[in-house]
This record gives sequence, structure tokens and C-alpha cells, in this order.
Amino acid sequence: MKQLVKKGIIECGIFKHVLRFVPPCVAVLRYHSVLDRPTDFEKTIGTGIIHSSGQFKAQMELLARKYNPVSLDDVLSFLEGGRKLPPRAVAVTFDDGFVDNYEIAKPILDHYGIPAAFYIAVSSIESPFPPWYIRLRHAFYTSTESSWLDQVCKKKYLLTDVFTRNDALVRACQQCAPLAGRAQDLAVAELETQLQVEAYKPDPGLMLTWDQIRRIQSAGHIIGSHTLTHPNMAYVADLDILKHEMISSKEQIERHIGVPVIHFSYPSPMLEPHWSDHTIDVCRMAGYRTATTCTSGKVVQGDNPLAIKRMWVPDTLQEFEWCLSWTLLGRTL
Repeated sequence: MKQLVKKGIIECGIFKHVLRFVPPCVAVLRYHSVLDRPTDFEKTIGTGIIHSSGQFKAQMELLARKYNPVSLDDVLSFLEGGRKLPPRAVAVTFDDGFVDNYEIAKPILDHYGIPAAFYIAVSSIESPFPPWYIRLRHAFYTSTESSWLDQVCKKKYLLTDVFTRNDALVRACQQCAPLAGRAQDLAVAELETQLQVEAYKPDPGLMLTWDQIRRIQSAGHIIGSHTLTHPNMAYVADLDILKHEMISSKEQIERHIGVPVIHFSYPSPMLEPHWSDHTIDVCRMAGYRTATTCTSGKVVQGDNPLAIKRMWVPDTLQEFEWCLSWTLLGRTL
């Protein structure tokens, strides 16, 4: 009944009428991966951050037909008072730098003329290893061990079904999320040893190459930084490491694509908060002019460009339009 009510409200055009009277704002969408068969990657990327190619194409068609797609540069100009946005403005973003962003998402975006921002976790580019959270998911979901002992709190987690494995995975991710660089590598490797699992090296790789990143940028899309090694920045206590994750990732991307990188996206791996006033200060010092978060909500004039809210994207087209419309109306679902 609830879904029928939503369908009726959407089909009768109430949202389109009401949104005409909403003050200037923009909804920024947060995607990660787009794949033809998401379930093939449930033990690695995880289906929770994958949209099927069919779902994504339907969502982009809807944006092109009923909304007004804008770029992150447009959002920045809007927040700085230099650009007026059209009604029902929507910006599309991708986190992490999966190869499917180039192979599947980009052709769909280009077909509908929709600009997007792609945030790259630099250390995973042209590396045999995917980001740490994918290695952990693979380890916990493929291990033949019956349990895992959390060495920090000395708690044993059973690994008997998908639910117990997920509980253990969440706990392990919470331990690794504050770590960066070498410390992160060592922690992940130790967990793989405890679980008697080889380090996950997918063939072909899951992540973009620099050539593909350049092609995305050349097509008119934005390339931004998503740190070097994907830690939760609010939990990185060492200021030098915090600066390194922000500055070195920016410099490496600029060196490879040949244009300034002014857009940043905060990773949010399993811990909150994932940004703070302190990380905003470092982000500004590093030379970024925008930073997107995983905090829900619409973006309005007066918002801090270094703490841009984004909307998580539901799977079904009806739920997508429902959540998008309510987000533009200022209600977080």
C-alpha cells in the first residue's frame, strides 16, 4: 500500500508543481559502482554500494527528462554567489574510482549529457590491490575459518553465516578505518593472515587506470581526490598523515591529468563522524575549494563548500524519484 501511495503521488505530478516554489538548491547524488551483475561482486565490492547498469541508466534518463543536471563547478559557483541554478538542480558524483565508472557509467552519462564528478582513491590506481575495505570484505566472506578473535577487545566472532560474517567485518573495518598508509596495509595483512586468506588481487583489476581517468576528464567530467588510502579523515590523529592524504593525492592526480584538482570527497568507512571542523581547515589549506560528505541533505546558499551534503541513491526508480524530490524539498529520508 505504501508503495502504491508513493507511485500515485509521483505520477500525479505533485512534486513537479511544488518544486517550482522551492528556493534555489541542489541535490548531490552519491554513487560508487555501476555493474551489469552486482551480485557477482557481493563478496568484494559489496552490493550495498553497487547499482546495476539498468538501474543507473533509468535514473540518468529520469534526471535528463525531469530534472536539471549540473556540475560540481556549477555547485561551487552557486555556493560562492556567482551562479544561479535552475530549479530541480541535481549533481552526480562517484566515490573511489572503480573501473566500471569508465566502462559503464561514463557512456550512459555522456549519452544523456550529464556531467559528473569522479573522486579517486589514488593509491589503488594501477595497483594490484583494491582499496582496503574490499580486501577485508573478501577475507571475511571467503575465509573457511569458523570464527575470528578480535585481538583488541578479545571478543570472538563466529563466521557461520552471512550475518555473523558481516558483524565481524564491520568490527574489523572500524579498526582499520582510522589507519592510513603503511599502518593500514599492515593491519589488513594481519587480518588476512588471521583468517587464512590470500590478499585479494582481482584479475582484471577493479579500479581505474590513469589513462581512463584522463579520458573521463577529457570528456568534460570532473576528477577529484578521495585521499590516497581511503581512511576516515576525522579519525586520523596525526596531522602530518592527514595533510599527506589530502595534499599528495591532489598533487598526484594533477600530475597525471594536467589540470588543477579543486574538488575533494571524504571517505566514510564504517565510522562517524567522517569530517570535522579540523578536517575542513586542512582541506582548505590543501587547496581544495569543495569537499563532499556523506551527510544527507540538499545544498543551499550559505552552506560551506567544504562540507557539501549528498544523497545516498536508492536502487528502484520509484524510490529514487521519491527520495530525490523530498531531498530537494529539504526533508532527509
